[in-house]
Amino acid sequence: MKSWLFSLCILLLWGCAAHTPPPSPEPSPNPVPGGSPASPKKETPDAAVPVIKPVFKKISPLETHRLSLSLHREDALEVFYLLAREAGLNLVISKEVNQYLPPEARLITAEFHDYTIKEILDTLCRILDLHYEIKEGVIYVEAFQERIFDLSFLQTLRGAKFNIGGDVLGGVGGYSTGGGGTAGGTAGTSGTTEFVSPLQGRYEVTGETARESTDIYKQLEASLKALLSKEGTFTLNRLTGNLYVRDHPSRVRRVAEFVERLKKRYSRQVLIEAKIVEVDLSRGHDLGIDWVTLRDTRLPTVSSASLDLRSGMPTLTFSYQHKPSFEGVLKLLERYGRVHILSNPRIRVLHGQPALISVGRSVGYVREITREVISSENISQTQTTVDTSAIFDGLLLGVTPHITDSGEIILHIVPIKSDLVELRREEFGQNTAVTLPQVNLREMSTVIRVTDHDLIVIGGLILNKKNTETRSVWGLGRLPGVGALFRHSVRSSDKVELVILLRVSLV
Repeated sequence: MKSWLFSLCILLLWGCAAHTPPPSPEPSPNPVPGGSPASPKKETPDAAVPVIKPVFKKISPLETHRLSLSLHREDALEVFYLLAREAGLNLVISKEVNQYLPPEARLITAEFHDYTIKEILDTLCRILDLHYEIKEGVIYVEAFQERIFDLSFLQTLRGAKFNIGGDVLGGVGGYSTGGGGTAGGTAGTSGTTEFVSPLQGRYEVTGETARESTDIYKQLEASLKALLSKEGTFTLNRLTGNLYVRDHPSRVRRVAEFVERLKKRYSRQVLIEAKIVEVDLSRGHDLGIDWVTLRDTRLPTVSSASLDLRSGMPTLTFSYQHKPSFEGVLKLLERYGRVHILSNPRIRVLHGQPALISVGRSVGYVREITREVISSENISQTQTTVDTSAIFDGLLLGVTPHITDSGEIILHIVPIKSDLVELRREEFGQNTAVTLPQVNLREMSTVIRVTDHDLIVIGGLILNKKNTETRSVWGLGRLPGVGALFRHSVRSSDKVELVILLRVSLV
């Protein structure tokens, strides 16, 4: 009975397996219309394995072979032969070596313990002032070395010149006051008369940065003549900025050190940020800003403050722990009156190169009008000549930085502030007329030393501004004749102090 049931189970399982439908094929992702289905794409590998290629480094036998030598008055040429054989290289000694090194000068005494051949060659050539190089398995020993330096200096020459002060009492002033001519077929010209004031006084501060002093290539040529020997030669190409030098190795090393220091110094820049402000002094501060109180005021992030009053031009220096800020000092200046920002320049300047910042306008005026009477064949003609000039109304700021080896910055500062008050026309007789400008002028010249994280405040230039304002009744003040009855003038006097804030940073 059990065997029959077991056989029945086997038959049922076989029948179910026989009636199982086959799995339907998956549709092609890109079927081709009217054709056979496209074959499925092959799976791509995850990532290509990078192929590691060996790096072959050329190793010179001069750096791998080590020697110990004991030399006592040995000929250097024989030592060069020995080193070449040990390194497995050929040797060529220039004939100039025998010319500049007689047999007595070639005798050397030295002791080397476990040195590479390259180290021994370098030491011997430095002692004997020789140069060697390896080309295609040959050691060339020469008496002279050739080298090309890339300078890349600026070819533009810049100069600066300033003249502050002058005849402060108005010693001499000359104007054309009349003239006449001659008749009878000859020409005549007008004459001039000069007025000389008995009061004379002169004080000037004059300075000049000549263009020759900023010519780096010219300074380099003068230095090369002193650094090179009598046998040395050089060629300087200003257009490409390349310097070729041929001399003994010791002289070439001196030139290399000099050029490196020169490039390092003249490639440095300073960032000059300035705020030039005018403070309209309020009542109670007619004597100007109290710089001692300003120095003793505690400002955030200021580590120290120093004040210099020796020049008669107060110079206040704030040393900051981090980058200095103008806002704190401007708020302190607001205690003494209204602050007007005249200029806010920001400029980068190379070492030793002068920079000029100008903000304002140029106003033209008639300096002189001259009439010349020319007579010829009983015919007189009047020729008028007008001589014009211009005056600057605004602010000029000249700055020249110098960077020391310790990182300090020496600034030469020349600010000039001119305010045009009026242009008054004056006539002298019937033939001459001029325009006389009236200008309020404030100028200074100073040299200061600063470092990073310093804020410099320069002041002390106080000007008494006089203003005249005409007020009139609208409409009636313009009536001819009686209009003066409806007009009146109001005069006011204000004191203004010019303050310069400087922030200088090394770039």
